[in-house]
Amino acid sequence: MATAVEDMVSASSDHDNRLPPPKVVCFGPGPQAQIMQARPAEDADARFTWVLTSHRLALLAEVPPPAEEAEDSGDSIWQKARKFGVGVRDFSRDVVDILQDRKLGEYPPNEPIPVAPVAVRAEFPVQQVRAVNRTNRKLPGGYAPRKVFALRVELADGSGLDVLSPTEENVARLEAMAFGRQ
Repeated sequence: MATAVEDMVSASSDHDNRLPPPKVVCFGPGPQAQIMQARPAEDADARFTWVLTSHRLALLAEVPPPAEEAEDSGDSIWQKARKFGVGVRDFSRDVVDILQDRKLGEYPPNEPIPVAPVAVRAEFPVQQVRAVNRTNRKLPGGYAPRKVFALRVELADGSGLDVLSPTEENVARLEAMAFGRQ
């Protein structure tokens, strides 16, 4: 018994089996709330992105490639896994470069930057956005860390979403971008 208590007290974060915080948390007075009707279904294959502009709050879904491009039936599982790993590596490098303001220099001036095709899943005009502000949020016990910083986007019916971040600086930057100050 004493060993079990000691293990619990001296457990390091390496053995923490709690989940990492989600990127976005939807909230509202009930299932009929606007944001609850718009939130994405649990679909491992689909990639969703919330976008806040000066005109709207929208939920975008990445459109999958056409069937002929998606099917590489000649590739083995190993080749597909390798391609996936290379894609993840390249994506992570792109994110780091963008955050360090280095990536945009690789594209020629006056040329559109290529993006994945998307479809609008839900859209709220700016008149339905009541507030955009920074807040702190405490997550349920199954998450580590539990105390996180958030950019809260609240709709007219009291529902909304919190974009979560472990640092206050990231949320401050998101807020500045939301108001066009960065």
